[in-house]
Amino acid sequence: MFRTTMIAAAVLLAGPAMAEVHQKASPKTVDETMTDLMAAVTAAGATVLAVVDHEAAGADAGFELPEAQVLVFGNAALGSQAIADDPMAGLVLPLRVAVMADAAGATQVVWADTATLFEGLSIPADAPYRAQIDAALEGLTDAATGG
Repeated sequence: MFRTTMIAAAVLLAGPAMAEVHQKASPKTVDETMTDLMAAVTAAGATVLAVVDHEAAGADAGFELPEAQVLVFGNAALGSQAIADDPMAGLVLPLRVAVMADAAGATQVVWADTATLFEGLSIPADAPYRAQIDAALEGLTDAATGG
């Protein structure tokens, strides 16, 4: 079941290609980590757009899945720059971070960086907003995990 969840998370996080996904362990529960991630996103001035609870959705469909949630969020000031460079960036934005229980029950936070998200798009590798997005993802996931 965990393999299915990881594949689903990989598909959700995937842009045009899956070059690299980052992962951090959290000493907290999935719910606590997600709550802290949402608080960090809001405090940073970004907008929480949705929380997708795969465990709950799976249960509604008759499946028993491990805890797995995906936060969908964005910062229009950064994301709009990417979409202005290549409208296809709208397929990988807003950003997503998954918080899930691994096979041992430990909480993991998983996300893709801009090299992965924007692979194959006409977005300059040296666009300043790319570094800002990557730094934000690193900082937000640190805040969520206590790192």
